[in-house]
Amino acid sequence: MLITEELIEPGLSRLEDITAYLNKVVKTKGDIKRNDANIWRRLHRWTNEDWAEMILVACEIMRTHPEYVSEDQRRKITRAKNSLEALWDEHPRVLDTPDLKTPAWGAIMSMREVLNQARDGIIKNQEALMRKRHKGLFE
Repeated sequence: MLITEELIEPGLSRLEDITAYLNKVVKTKGDIKRNDANIWRRLHRWTNEDWAEMILVACEIMRTHPEYVSEDQRRKITRAKNSLEALWDEHPRVLDTPDLKTPAWGAIMSMREVLNQARDGIIKNQEALMRKRHKGLFE
């Protein structure tokens, strides 16, 4: 599949929005609590399509710039992707079902970290920083 800007844009826009929000939470509260109702309110609204668009962006970063992605981040994003694909037809919000909230949380936290690193964000994952960094992703 050829990844085009038209395919990337919706997921990138949503991922940038949630990343900005989560970064603000970190700056104001010091950390992100897993039971934060304001965060979950946002996640509960996302459909399978919304998640798929964001995961597509993360997968494209993993493919083209693996230096931004730790093995743990890759594992969490891939777990959410595989769960979403396997159960797509069973629920309109697969990653909002009780059994998959942990993978959803791990995926969104990992995608936030990866996007911060790819965009030279202010909150970085030390493991990924030890690898060679490239500039200009999505510019």
